Amino acid sequence: MSLSLRAWTICFILMNAMLISMTTKVIVLFAPCDESVTNILHLVRKSVRRHIVVVANHHNRVFMNKDTQFTRHDLSDACHWVSEGTVAVLAVTSTRKLWHGIDSTAHTFKLPHLVVPDTCSKSCSNSPPLQPELLELAIFEYLKDQYLHDVILLHEGDGDDGNLLAYLMNTHCVRMSYLQATDGPTFFKTFERYFDNWNMADLTDEGRLLVSLGDGNIADQVLVNLIESSMHNKRTKILVSGGVHKWQERLLRVKAYEVDLVVISRESVPAADCPLAIEILPTGYHGHGCMKCEVLSQKEQNLGRAILTGIKEDLRLGRCCSPLDEYTIWKSFPAELGAQRLRPVAVWANDTGLLRMEPLDLETITLRVAVVQYFPYVVYHMDNGSVILENCVLKHILKFVSKRLNFKYQLVEAPGDDWGTKIGNEWRGAIGMVMRGEADMIPYLTVTPSRYAMIEYSKPLAHVRYGLLIAFPVEPPRTFIFLRLYKKEVWLALFFTALVLSYVLCKMTVVSTQYCGPRNIKEKLRSFPRCLWLIFGILLQQGATHLPAMSSGRLLLATWWLSVLVITTTYSANLIAFLAFPETTFVVKSLEDLSVHKTVTLSIKEGCPVLEDFEQSDVEVYKKIRETYLLNPNRYLKFSTETKRCCAVEDVVAGRAVYVDDVNYLFTMVKKDYEKWRYCRITIAPKEFAWMDLAVGLRRGSSLLQPLNDEIQQMRESGVLHHWRNQYSSRRGECYSIERVLPGQREVNLEDLQGPFYFLLLGTIAGLLLVAAENAYRRFRRKLQPQGRAKKIHLSNQKINPRRHLSMLSPH
Repeated sequence: MSLSLRAWTICFILMNAMLISMTTKVIVLFAPCDESVTNILHLVRKSVRRHIVVVANHHNRVFMNKDTQFTRHDLSDACHWVSEGTVAVLAVTSTRKLWHGIDSTAHTFKLPHLVVPDTCSKSCSNSPPLQPELLELAIFEYLKDQYLHDVILLHEGDGDDGNLLAYLMNTHCVRMSYLQATDGPTFFKTFERYFDNWNMADLTDEGRLLVSLGDGNIADQVLVNLIESSMHNKRTKILVSGGVHKWQERLLRVKAYEVDLVVISRESVPAADCPLAIEILPTGYHGHGCMKCEVLSQKEQNLGRAILTGIKEDLRLGRCCSPLDEYTIWKSFPAELGAQRLRPVAVWANDTGLLRMEPLDLETITLRVAVVQYFPYVVYHMDNGSVILENCVLKHILKFVSKRLNFKYQLVEAPGDDWGTKIGNEWRGAIGMVMRGEADMIPYLTVTPSRYAMIEYSKPLAHVRYGLLIAFPVEPPRTFIFLRLYKKEVWLALFFTALVLSYVLCKMTVVSTQYCGPRNIKEKLRSFPRCLWLIFGILLQQGATHLPAMSSGRLLLATWWLSVLVITTTYSANLIAFLAFPETTFVVKSLEDLSVHKTVTLSIKEGCPVLEDFEQSDVEVYKKIRETYLLNPNRYLKFSTETKRCCAVEDVVAGRAVYVDDVNYLFTMVKKDYEKWRYCRITIAPKEFAWMDLAVGLRRGSSLLQPLNDEIQQMRESGVLHHWRNQYSSRRGECYSIERVLPGQREVNLEDLQGPFYFLLLGTIAGLLLVAAENAYRRFRRKLQPQGRAKKIHLSNQKINPRRHLSMLSPH
């Protein structure tokens, strides 16, 4: 085909595609599950295109991503159809499905309808040969309104398939890449590395598409391996050509995730999901909450009758086969029991372009919810093999969300009371159920890196912290409580300080007496025992008979008095606190205390989310826990997932172990133990750690993710999640309020009294300097007045005793 012919064809298709009305709809109901639905859809396409040519701008958001809620229409209520602009209903019956109720409901609103048994599903042998350019045009018409930023074309052989598609996508600012499929295992590894090296900062991005237009075995096998092994980690949609039956069978083998698959085909094949309801010219939005049901206007009735008349005439004349190139586009959708079904979403022909459709659910889909007992969020009991929710947070959430998103739910209990534990390469518990296709969602699942690689997470429903279950602290004996007010180092510091000060005071006195006569100094302070009693007397706030006469000694005692004032006041206040309030001793108070404890054993349950941090994190406290406990079998006990948590209680009560778990589980354990023994034997350490999110776990690529996130966001902003949690949360206050009675009560250590000791050291240094200054001053003064001082001494020595003087004057 020449370039001018290609350009003319492209312009013709694009101009035709604009002449589409989105203000009216046509509903097609197809019941014969053994007959092809393709031909009847193309008959509808021709008749609709013949009569509906009103230009309307419509953003096809419903076809961009799988983020819409399940849409269901009840045949007994045609108000749903009329309120959304439906002008005609075509119902193809079978012996098993006669579509009862359409006549009565449609007549109420004068809705044109046609019920026929003819499926027009005969084989068309006169179809024109396949033209790759038209196939690529059909693909472009379907993709041009979608959110795409990267398209990868998978080639096999030397063909030039995809060139026109690449050119058209480039005009819409989409980056194109090419991969040449080759035989051998090395290509698949290269193929995986190609995806792994792609920079995908946004994990919710759905803007990548892998396209395979050929039907070669190599490319086909590559896609099969990709889907069955690691498609859930690639965040890439797939578009293939032909083989609707083949791809439907492959979809049924995929259980762990949803594949966003599009198949474009010329085959006349029956629908995999049958009976089928299809909305022609959909808007993607269903306003069931504010329906306005009125009788159709005469213009709308005439339009509907004209469309149905054209279809009826083509059926009567057997115009089931067209000489044009016609393609049906199928897309994967979730179905019952976690399966996926291909449903038609558009038909294309080279005369009228693309006609979009939307599959409708005639029956509400049922989602399987895997649950584990988790107070206060998930509380249930078993009744004849069925899980019955009691009053809890999950009950309110499911009631609200199922009504908003239009689905039913079935509760299934996870085996072994296990959220999800990886043993080797196999996942067990609730996550294992999702991976095997036995469940569709897991509410209140803790987010961890290993789990995030396997399943999808919604926005957080709540947050949780982890704690330490320890023995309930007991009050120590009160016999010598007055000695427990200060730590040992404080008492030792006071004792040695008194000895040092006594020695310093004694030496100051001795030095001072060398320059002062005994009349100016108290000689009794030259004795070390007397200085010691003076210092201890001041410590006990007692007075003294003899005090230093020198300034240096007085300065030293002044600083000691001020320090004693602070020390004794602290002691008195702490003594009142210890006598008025009970003292408690915890095994450990925090994870930091546990990391340096010398005797206790760490016990934890296998699969506990915080265990992953203990084993892999580089945080300093986690590394200490790993080295002290996890690498030491004598101090580490890991319970299996089948072991009940109550088995860890007795070792905790005895003080031999500390149990680590989610605080919600720890609260439940404390509550049950209290109800059994009627007093508190265990409690939770005051300091918690490891903040983690609780979210809804879904299969990878789940179409429920985006609408569920919207509902969670609404519940969080309105405050109902917080309200429901407070409504069902209760704790045994007497087992938790130990530290809250007097948060500041504790032993006084040296750090608390470092101020008085520093002040005392400063006073001692100042006193010693003052002694040196006094001595220097007296020496200097003696040197200035040596003669005067000698004369005074001489005169004092020449003083004569009067009696002796008289005896000297008397004659012999």
